[in-house]
Amino acid sequence: MSYWVIKQTELNLAQFDKSMEIHYPDSVEYLRKPEGYYRRIVQQSNYLDAIRMIDWDRYIKSNTIVLDLGGGTGWLSAYLSKHDKVDKIYNLDSSRFFLYEMMPGIVELMMGKIEKIVPIEGLFSPLLFDDCSLDIVVVASSLHHAENLESLLKEIHRVLKKEGSLFILNETPYSSVKYMTSLIKAFISISGNTLLHRYKPVSQNISSSGFLYDPYLNDKAYALWYWKQAIARAGFSMVELIQTHLPTLKNSKGLGLAHFICGKAL
Repeated sequence: MSYWVIKQTELNLAQFDKSMEIHYPDSVEYLRKPEGYYRRIVQQSNYLDAIRMIDWDRYIKSNTIVLDLGGGTGWLSAYLSKHDKVDKIYNLDSSRFFLYEMMPGIVELMMGKIEKIVPIEGLFSPLLFDDCSLDIVVVASSLHHAENLESLLKEIHRVLKKEGSLFILNETPYSSVKYMTSLIKAFISISGNTLLHRYKPVSQNISSSGFLYDPYLNDKAYALWYWKQAIARAGFSMVELIQTHLPTLKNSKGLGLAHFICGKAL
């Protein structure tokens, strides 16, 4: 029986890269080769430019141990590995391909230190780390994929040291007006499909605790006020909110990337 549980869990691990390829075939050009992904991060998107706005020296102390949660190909792990005071980085992701096929090439292209990075194939939760064992947890462009935002934040709170820091990076929080507008549009679309009996194998979901706007990738939108309340209810205090005003992709319009830097509430 235990074999079935283990095998089914392995087979059902959420594979972000596979979902992207199936539902967004144009992504294949940058998802399958390190060089393509590197161009995507460095030249086509603002992800790297955005995290350079953070004063990392303020938060990274000697012998820092980092968890890069949902770290994917490891571009952020590579960036942080170059910091002299970072001792070890755990890059946790559900995609074996990202961790073992893509990450070594990405780290090399970014001139990071691969010897500092430990790949872990796993899910967001539960985090199999001891209580109060990590100095820093970084979550870049992936926390909005969580099934339950507050629950995952509480799990991160558990594994962080008392003086540790949580970096929620490159998210795109909605203003209250934009969030309500998005909900209304989705409600009209869902209602129309229902009335006209249009069959959808999966569809958008709307609620007061998050708007699932992309059911294929489990992408959820949250209003800025919701982010702040979820962070506070999980036991964190906001140290810094950085509104970069940079859209996700260069030379495009859209919501600006934002960083939430948090510490454990006293």
